[in-house]
Amino acid sequence: MSFNIQFNRAEHYDDAGLKAVDPAGHSHSFTMDIKLTSDLWDNVFSESSDKQTLSYWIFRNSINQPIQVIFVTSFTTLSGPAGSSTEDDVNLKFVLDPSKFTPSLGASGGSPSITVSGTVVSITNALRGTTTEQAV
Repeated sequence: MSFNIQFNRAEHYDDAGLKAVDPAGHSHSFTMDIKLTSDLWDNVFSESSDKQTLSYWIFRNSINQPIQVIFVTSFTTLSGPAGSSTEDDVNLKFVLDPSKFTPSLGASGGSPSITVSGTVVSITNALRGTTTEQAV
């Protein structure tokens, strides 16, 4: 899983002729590679598909009613601030809009996979802490 967090700036010159920048939205994106197993697909391609399958995600995009996925992850870093052994955990929570699906057959008998990418709609949480427990 990779994220591109980009805050756009509109450049212009102020009255004194100095360069200035103004916030101009964001264009955050994500990409994730998933090894495919048959349980990631449903046996129907419709509104009644299991909502946790790629079948449902792709179907909803095909009728211009995209879904949003909440991605939550926590991990422990090598050390905390100034080498401290506390506050060495990071908790991230993003709301994602998956809109691009790129299946790939494994080369030389490798596992098939799919790359899912799209827009990061919002960043809900990006915090350092003393635990990998997510804040509510």
